[in-house]
Amino acid sequence: MFLMRIEEINVRPKLRAARLIDREGRRRLNTAVMSTVQQTANDSPRKCEPVDCQDARYSDWPTAGPLPLTPFEWYMFEGGQESSMTFNIRLSFSGMVEQDEFVTAVAEAIRRHPLLRAHVTGTNRKTLAWVPADDPLPSLKYSPLSEPVTYQHGEEIDLRKETGLRIWVRCDEQRTETHFQFHHACCDGIGAYRVLEDILCAYDIVVYGDASEAALRPLEPERLANRTQLNLDRPQKTHRQKRDLFHPFRAVSQFFTKLPEGLRSGRVQRLTPGNDETVSNFATHTFTAAETRALRKTTSRLNCSSNDLLMRDLFLAIDAWNHGQDAPNRTDMFRVMLPVTQRTPEEDELFPACNRVSMVKIDRDAASLDDPQNLLAGIHAEVREIRALRRDLTFHRVAAVVSHCLPLQWLMRRRSQRGYATTVLSQTGNVFARAKLSRSRGTVYTGGMALEAVDGAPPVNPFTPVSFATIWYAKKLTLTMSFARSRFTQEQADALLATYVRTIQSSLAEETKVEADLMPEAA
Repeated sequence: MFLMRIEEINVRPKLRAARLIDREGRRRLNTAVMSTVQQTANDSPRKCEPVDCQDARYSDWPTAGPLPLTPFEWYMFEGGQESSMTFNIRLSFSGMVEQDEFVTAVAEAIRRHPLLRAHVTGTNRKTLAWVPADDPLPSLKYSPLSEPVTYQHGEEIDLRKETGLRIWVRCDEQRTETHFQFHHACCDGIGAYRVLEDILCAYDIVVYGDASEAALRPLEPERLANRTQLNLDRPQKTHRQKRDLFHPFRAVSQFFTKLPEGLRSGRVQRLTPGNDETVSNFATHTFTAAETRALRKTTSRLNCSSNDLLMRDLFLAIDAWNHGQDAPNRTDMFRVMLPVTQRTPEEDELFPACNRVSMVKIDRDAASLDDPQNLLAGIHAEVREIRALRRDLTFHRVAAVVSHCLPLQWLMRRRSQRGYATTVLSQTGNVFARAKLSRSRGTVYTGGMALEAVDGAPPVNPFTPVSFATIWYAKKLTLTMSFARSRFTQEQADALLATYVRTIQSSLAEETKVEADLMPEAA
């Protein structure tokens, strides 16, 4: 295994292209242009050696002092004390990674995203804050492609002692897989993919130098001081809005009082953290380019979005799965939590990795799933209403209230033991679409490697044991499912995802048949 260690050394001629990366920024981080990778017999990953920063840690910090945690960050940090609030992303490449160059790229990317090189300090909600870490770079473990990728000290990340990112690299001469584990208190999914974009761009620059087509997009770290200021532009007031002033109270009441049905697996097992915990518990399926085009064509004809159709089919798949596990109870209610970004295109360009996301719930009684067409129409209307009336802000407001009220904090912890939702569906979108990297037919290239596949999904826990993500990459749609090993085996997870895939394929086949029936016959 290889360990990453910061030390001042001369830059080798092979890496002279690193001059293209911001030298002043690297100096402020108190690292050399280059980091080395050393081999050791110890199998456990080690942190980078601490950098002697002292007060100089704040020289490139977004503010003059610590950054207080926002209510959303507090919620994710507190949730991590009960169960892991981390999520994983896996990038699969054809080609072999250059280890030294990759370490240099990671160092540059982390320098640009302060919350991922920080610790949490403080004793209570009022004093919890981000401070720059003495050891800013994440743990990074290299291993052969044949070696399983496992946690060495458990899945949980203690932000008081380590930074919110871990990296594993597996490779041989033909393939490379990189696994990234993020703590959700540090960033949301969009922020995580921005970090990965920076790593890929920096890696291409280090490898190719002047010949590189990559470029790091500008960021403004000082914006982190205002990360709680969400886009509050609202539509003009209408009679419906005035009648709906009590919606936040109803939504919160239903959230805590109406218990959703969980995904049944027949497996409940207490797992002890240890070396056998596999990183990136994913089940994944990539649709063909033809199927992806058919999905877009179908949703266009139905006058809805692809996300609406995929959510409708997720409800149908959940119902079908539970029906297959035991006798169904048609009075059950299913709840899908939907992350909703609070970013505007301008903010997405300039904000470093952080949480600019909210959550909304979509509830449906099992009996309402008998009419798929009405189900789709209802989901489409509800999602449009959520965005138009800014109901996605309810989550932030509730988190702000709970973070200052001890009884509500007790209720939140008690309620979390019964499950907030049946599942989570993250509509990730077209990843790396804005990355300034060379590409061919949608496939991104960096440092001589081709990015073949992208997998990632939101956090899970024993009470919401499954989460899904829709990822658009290289003109194809990928469904990724993360699962809690205490509730699902890999075989069960594969079977559940297969149920979801079949539901989508059946919908496409049915709509294709309807479309063919509506076409006039050839003369």
